[in-house]
Amino acid sequence: MQAHLVGATYPSLNRAAARVWAPIAAAFVVALLIMSLAVPAKAVVVEVGYRDFAYGTETSHPVSAPTGQKPESKLWYTPDKIWWGVLYNKTSGKFEIYQFDRATQSWSTTGIPIDTRKPSASDTLWDGSALHVVSHLKDTTSNADQRIIYQRFTYDSGSKTYTPATSAITLTNRKVEAAVFDKDSLGRLWLTFTDVQGPGREVYIMHTTSGYDTWTSPYVLPHPGASNLDLDDISTLVANRANNQIGVLWSNQNDATLYYATHADSADDQTWDVTELCKETFCPDDHLNIKDLEADASGRVFAAVKTSKNDAPNKKPTDPLIVMYTITKGGTPQADFSRDTVWTVADDVTRAIILLDKSNGDAYIVGAAPCCSGGTIYMKKTTYSNPSFSSGLGTPFIKSSTDVNINNVTSTKQTLNNSSDLLVEAGDDHTYYYLHNFIDLGEATPTPTPTPTPTPTPTPTPADITNLGEVGKATATTAGATLSITTTKKVNAGSRLLLGIGYSGVAGITVQVKDSADNTYAVDVRKDNGTGTGTTGAIASSELSKDLPSGSTITVTLSSSVTYRLAVGYAYSGLSGKDGTAAATATSTAPSSGTIQISGSPALIFGVTVYNNSGAHTAGAGLTELAELQAGTAKSLAVDERIVSTTGMYGDSGTLTSSVAWTDSVAGYK
Repeated sequence: MQAHLVGATYPSLNRAAARVWAPIAAAFVVALLIMSLAVPAKAVVVEVGYRDFAYGTETSHPVSAPTGQKPESKLWYTPDKIWWGVLYNKTSGKFEIYQFDRATQSWSTTGIPIDTRKPSASDTLWDGSALHVVSHLKDTTSNADQRIIYQRFTYDSGSKTYTPATSAITLTNRKVEAAVFDKDSLGRLWLTFTDVQGPGREVYIMHTTSGYDTWTSPYVLPHPGASNLDLDDISTLVANRANNQIGVLWSNQNDATLYYATHADSADDQTWDVTELCKETFCPDDHLNIKDLEADASGRVFAAVKTSKNDAPNKKPTDPLIVMYTITKGGTPQADFSRDTVWTVADDVTRAIILLDKSNGDAYIVGAAPCCSGGTIYMKKTTYSNPSFSSGLGTPFIKSSTDVNINNVTSTKQTLNNSSDLLVEAGDDHTYYYLHNFIDLGEATPTPTPTPTPTPTPTPTPADITNLGEVGKATATTAGATLSITTTKKVNAGSRLLLGIGYSGVAGITVQVKDSADNTYAVDVRKDNGTGTGTTGAIASSELSKDLPSGSTITVTLSSSVTYRLAVGYAYSGLSGKDGTAAATATSTAPSSGTIQISGSPALIFGVTVYNNSGAHTAGAGLTELAELQAGTAKSLAVDERIVSTTGMYGDSGTLTSSVAWTDSVAGYK
């Protein structure tokens, strides 16, 4: 048969023949389209788990964190043992319903769209007979379409297809960080979100009134703690079926309280019982995930919650970071609850979710580490009737040498069992790939590792830490309390930015650092030289939670005005946290910080020397000098680094051309 190019004309075909062939050709095209939809997106076995398909590219990434928003559930399973998900199709540019194939561990799209708005997020609910979806625009987007929308789909288990049961219904016009819903014992859907009204966010509630398509207007949950929230606080919601209640969990970082409110399904909208699950400084954070244990006679619900203990100025490695709450009775008027530490501050885990396995009586807690850009997904398992968690990070659950910033785990609202098994999805916002892992819960000893079994992680080498280069620098020689650095290159979220800072003035002048992307910085070490010349050195750092574009501003602010100010910044990859500091001061030609014990390897030794003239500085043995800045002829700053592969005692040192007052500071990072 002769081959023809698409779009070519065929003079030999008469009109009658064309009428015969046209529907055949159209049917062939439709068949090809159906076949293209049915072909699964191939999954690749990685070190632990599976790499799915790309939701973007390095040059084009229209969505970020498509598995994100901590309380929301993107996955569900149906009684025919099939898992489904709302995932982003970069070819169509839409969030669509995808089907999961257990045999090939791969996803394929059904072509059924959920949302065409790229910066949107969804929460899903399978109620046993229909799929319900609520979608919203993320609060960080500038998109003009601000609707929170509700959709419902019927499911045909024979053809494995979904059909829209209603067009998209607008619930309200608000951009929110997270929107979560569930269904009460009376068949009503309840939705919660936080939104800014007045000085801070407030916890909003709304629910259906007749069927699924008519909803109340949003109203603020009637309790003082539900108003004047921090701009980072969120709420989540669960239907506690055994107690015939709706439970709302929210953080209020302004009054340092984690709240749980319950509403009896038969009560009026203004009747709520509120329990304070914790009330102490740095207790609440906006990482919340709550699940109901279906068909549980005692009516238990379980939550995975992050504290803010890692942000405390006097934080301890043993402080609780991820906590599991067990709530056994809501309302009347206080809930009975207990809490168990899953991960500590030292573990540095973030964005955890909880999953409940009814067949085996287990709770699974899954989260990413390190905070806040992610890396590896870890899992811990315990019996939910008697929770107890071992120390450490737990079992690697999703890990890839190609995707080193895996984050934002998601799964289902549903209680798991030996029929459903367990599926968790995540994403890497640097490679723009989905990844997942799957556990057969019916096995006698379920394991999260795929076939082939991954080899043990090798001992890291210094190459795991990379100096990404100077970010920017600045000096000032006139009186003032601030110094601004304009960045000369982009630094991606997940990198650690280190600043060497020097300034003059009397002892006791403190320093703070901010940037225009609103990343959080800590002053890891600060040292005054204790003389009348008043030279001070400091090292500040931030594990960037947001990209810092080229041309951004990093602002160093002092507590008092001084004459001389110097600062320079460097970006690094491969650093997870601080590992000790030291500082010293004297007048001589040989500045030295003293030593710190490095407990993990590889590690970065970052040294900053500030001294009282413009003479040359030479780095000590084993150190590499990165920068030497002068503020006129009165103050200078030198920055050294050393990347080491073994634990031990390390410090900063150097040589000056003349004997002057100096301050030498060092910080270790691993």
